[in-house]
Amino acid sequence: MDWIADVAGARSSSMNARPLLLLLFVALFAAAIMRADEPDAKTLVRRVADAQLTSGFTIRAKLMVAEAGSETRKTFQLRIKGRRDDSGIRLLYQILWPTAEKGAALYLERLEKGNLTGFSFTPPDKVQSIGAEQLSSAYLDSDLTIEDLIDDFWRWPDVKSGAEEGVNRENCRIVNLRPSTETKSRYSLIRAWISEEKAVPMRIVKFDRKGEAVKEFSVEKVTQRDKLWFPVSTVIRKPGGTQQTWFEISRGERDVEVPLSDFSVEEIRKGQL
Repeated sequence: MDWIADVAGARSSSMNARPLLLLLFVALFAAAIMRADEPDAKTLVRRVADAQLTSGFTIRAKLMVAEAGSETRKTFQLRIKGRRDDSGIRLLYQILWPTAEKGAALYLERLEKGNLTGFSFTPPDKVQSIGAEQLSSAYLDSDLTIEDLIDDFWRWPDVKSGAEEGVNRENCRIVNLRPSTETKSRYSLIRAWISEEKAVPMRIVKFDRKGEAVKEFSVEKVTQRDKLWFPVSTVIRKPGGTQQTWFEISRGERDVEVPLSDFSVEEIRKGQL
């Protein structure tokens, strides 16, 4: 009969332990979800970053700015060149049209672990340096700032996954990205709605250092090339603003050689001809 008492005692002990075991199981399960959630978000963000990764590229694009409800748009045709190597990223934006502003250019570079620097070029020979203090300056009176043209938030370390939500008929995962304490940025949070199928952001909202939403990017059209998807038509708005900016890519090439000499003032000057 002793074995009956032993079994009964074991059952009683087991019954008493169940609430504790249940709580422990729930806690471990919740922790497992949290641990699995972040890698999934980082994997999705990495897919977006990898799609953009190229040693060199050239783009023809159109930048349009207009007041909401107005049919009159201020339009610029741009040639954009980019180069990424071990030292960092370099970008050149140069106006092709209108003729009166042809050749005007903006060169930006963000070297690894360094601040944003660069210069603007105004034909025929005016060169003005640009530094981190110009991050919030508007580009061509649009809703794009200097920082928006070269920010690299897809590589920010703090990545958290949010809910699922549809955007333009795409099933998207909301992902929150925050900069490191060393990152020089006027933004404290980037919230992106990323298509899980295409690994392309369909909507992006940027928050300032006060935690207020200050800018929204809405992707209206995407295209596929080499099995990768890219946004080619984007509308940029500021909450409560009366202006809208359109950025449309007409054509482009990636994985092309863009020599460092292309970013020299001498070469940029040739673009005004």
